[in-house]
Amino acid sequence: LLIGQRQSLAKARFGDAIARTLLKSAGRKGQLYAAVEAVRRQKAVEDVKSAREQLEANEEKIAKLQMSWEQQLELTKRMEDERRDALAALGIEELSKEQMQETPSLVNMSDDPLMTGKLIYWLTKDEITMGTEESSGIVLQGIGVAEQHAVIKKVEGGGLAIEPKKGTTFMNGAEIKGQTVLEHNSRIIIGNSNVLRFNDPVAAAKLRAEGGGAKQVIDWDFAQKELSDALG
Repeated sequence: LLIGQRQSLAKARFGDAIARTLLKSAGRKGQLYAAVEAVRRQKAVEDVKSAREQLEANEEKIAKLQMSWEQQLELTKRMEDERRDALAALGIEELSKEQMQETPSLVNMSDDPLMTGKLIYWLTKDEITMGTEESSGIVLQGIGVAEQHAVIKKVEGGGLAIEPKKGTTFMNGAEIKGQTVLEHNSRIIIGNSNVLRFNDPVAAAKLRAEGGGAKQVIDWDFAQKELSDALG
């Protein structure tokens, strides 16, 4: 009987020990769970705060970008005026389609075919200076170009002529010393890199109507070859 009582007491004590261990373990798990939840809640708060700040920043950017129709129209007009002024400073004007069909011009030629014809200097005035000066009607740069290199002016009969001033000028492979009348497709070389072709749309239309026109391609290579042949 005594042995049985002792065994029962031992079992009871063992059960109490297991219960205490389980309670302690549950307590630690509860504390760990609570800590994890606290971290999660803090992270959620920080995420919400970050999202709110990003949203506010985006709204501020959008507000700066948003303009009324009138403001957008004014900005577009100002940008177009600035672009036109920049081209005009180089002597490049913009004409209507009708004006282009009757206004003579100088067209650039380049050793790169993709760059040929990208610059068109419309000859709309009675006299136009060419050179490096910013006040020139046609501003040209490069080695061999003088400040006031040459001038293009109207002559009797309504045609145009080019006259060198302070620089060497070649036309159709030959150096010109005085006023020389320009004809459709005349090649002009100013300095070491400026090769221009004179385009007269009225004369060109007349030649086409008569079945004439250029018999070969008038390009950079053609202008350089005729200059080389003339210089020997």
